[in-house]
Amino acid sequence: MIRRPPRSTPLYSSAASDVYKRQTFISRLKACDNFDLVGNTRGIGLIGAMEFVSEKNSNKGFEKKGIAGKIFADNAKDNGLIVRAIGDVIAFCPPLIINDSQINDMFDIVEDSLKKTMDELTKLGHLK
Repeated sequence: MIRRPPRSTPLYSSAASDVYKRQTFISRLKACDNFDLVGNTRGIGLIGAMEFVSEKNSNKGFEKKGIAGKIFADNAKDNGLIVRAIGDVIAFCPPLIINDSQINDMFDIVEDSLKKTMDELTKLGHLK
């Protein structure tokens, strides 16, 4: 007879918490698709990316490659979040020890930075 550990063990609790924070990360990342600047988002686990486009309906990139990524990275850094801009794609890879509260704080900064980036790109004439 195989005995299974009770669900209240630290290992079970840790695994359940890990699954939940991954779901939180992906759902918050996918919510960024609602911004006109974001062409698409993709992710698995705690690794994600967000691609910027100048025209959402056609997924047309910017004439000046990397401008949106640079502006977004600067805005995020000013708000206390370091992200990696690879051209007009933003890569996310938070530490594995991140908790749900920190994931939500991170995406609150991301959303604020998206709004500021859209405003700057509009002023510069790169976004319509």
